[in-house]
Amino acid sequence: MRGTTFGSDPFADYLGLVLWGLSADVASRSLSNLPGGEGKKE
Repeated sequence: MRGTTFGSDPFADYLGLVLWGLSADVASRSLSNLPGGEGKKE
């Protein structure tokens, strides 16, 4: 990363957050669809 402070490059920082959030959501859905994953929900 070029800037160590969040907001120093707003477009790249927020784009990174959006991509991170989408990938986390996809990973969460994929893991919950695995066999036996439904019983692990709290």
